[in-house]
Amino acid sequence: MEIILHIGTDKTGSTAIQHTLSQNRNWFLSHSVYIPKSGFGHHNGHAELLSALDPSELDVLAAELQKASTQGYRVALLSWEGMARFNSSQIRRLVNGLPSFPIRVLIYLREQAEIIQSSHLQWIKMGEGEARGVHAIAQPRTILEKLAAFLFIRNPVRNYYRTLKRWECCIPEAEFTARVFSKLTLHSGDVVTDLLHALGLSMDERFNKGSATINPSIDVEGALLIEMWRKTATPAPEIDALLYLTQFVVDRDSVSTKYFLDENSVRSIRKHFKRSNQRLARRYMHGEQFPFYNLPRCWRLGDIEETQLRASDLLKSIKKASQTAHISSGTDIQEGVNLVEGWSKPEDWGVWSLGKDSVIRLCIPHHRISDDVGFVRLIVTGHYYGENKATSITVNALDFGEQNLSDDSANLVVPLTDLRANGMIEVTFSHQQPISPFDLKGARDNRQLAFAITRIGYTLVQTSQVP
Repeated sequence: MEIILHIGTDKTGSTAIQHTLSQNRNWFLSHSVYIPKSGFGHHNGHAELLSALDPSELDVLAAELQKASTQGYRVALLSWEGMARFNSSQIRRLVNGLPSFPIRVLIYLREQAEIIQSSHLQWIKMGEGEARGVHAIAQPRTILEKLAAFLFIRNPVRNYYRTLKRWECCIPEAEFTARVFSKLTLHSGDVVTDLLHALGLSMDERFNKGSATINPSIDVEGALLIEMWRKTATPAPEIDALLYLTQFVVDRDSVSTKYFLDENSVRSIRKHFKRSNQRLARRYMHGEQFPFYNLPRCWRLGDIEETQLRASDLLKSIKKASQTAHISSGTDIQEGVNLVEGWSKPEDWGVWSLGKDSVIRLCIPHHRISDDVGFVRLIVTGHYYGENKATSITVNALDFGEQNLSDDSANLVVPLTDLRANGMIEVTFSHQQPISPFDLKGARDNRQLAFAITRIGYTLVQTSQVP
């Protein structure tokens, strides 16, 4: 039996992989891939076991792996991105605790200029004590801030060649698989599919793809707002709720910024790691000349502070939508949902559609979704104009066909797994026969009307309640 150690790194889909292992453990077992139970969590892989490396727990793991080998499993897989930061002593403690099976080290890598910024935003989101403010790094003022910023962009943890060389020195007989975390290089552009390919597997109808909302990243705007809230001593639970809605706002309005360093800093990072990346590619990536191609423009674009203020203002208008069940009516409709396009100005009773197609977006805050919830039921009611009697509905690319929205009979139930990033739901209404009051009855109104929303929202549905 071969032991595969998936050692990360951070912000390379590790949480998605570990959630997949948890959701599909029996599926992997049926495909001769053993996921050890020792120290295994639902969303963090084998973090509990590997962060402690307790000798007694390693003995339990070794016995479990020996038994799995006698049962005929061809591969055993352990996963935790923290292993990428193991020192030599920790690596040896782990390896000495494992049975003497062949070992393969699997690592996903993200280009340094990109990961340094993305990880720092994540540290701010998680409230890590060492996380400096965005401006202290991007626009340092004092000598100490400039020194800290200089060291920040040359973080030795991001020397991937040195990381793998350390592992190779401790287990020279191991095989190494280094994969670039990029849609251009991953199989089907997806890290879970890429992992399955590395295991010689592919998805089938029994495989649970899981949710797309696992451990979503934040943008610079969200990080700046977190810093502001923490300065005002906002309670952590409230920050979590505000952050989720903030990310929904910046996603829906396309005001988000992924990076906070300037172009010169990005070029400095890439120059600093160029040589080690070349050595990494030659030794651990089948003799490639360089691991990262099509380098992204991952430097600051636009006025971050301006978009932060805009996100903050938009957040105030939709805070009422942060409930597990939320129904809006009348003028409150524009507070509960985002009227993206194809809608008239909201009135006291609701809002008219305009033209052939109309689009709305709303947020389902996942921090309030309990484990027994599996679906979202959309509530959309109103009345039709002219000869219109039904509406074709598409929700996040799911086609619900023609629905009569004049009562509560519409069946718009969406699985949580079909939610977009940050809990976003996009609903497209395709209207049958839009017509203006002028054309219909000679009124002084040229708007092309079809359907008027008077009530809209959602409720969360337990898995057991949907047949």
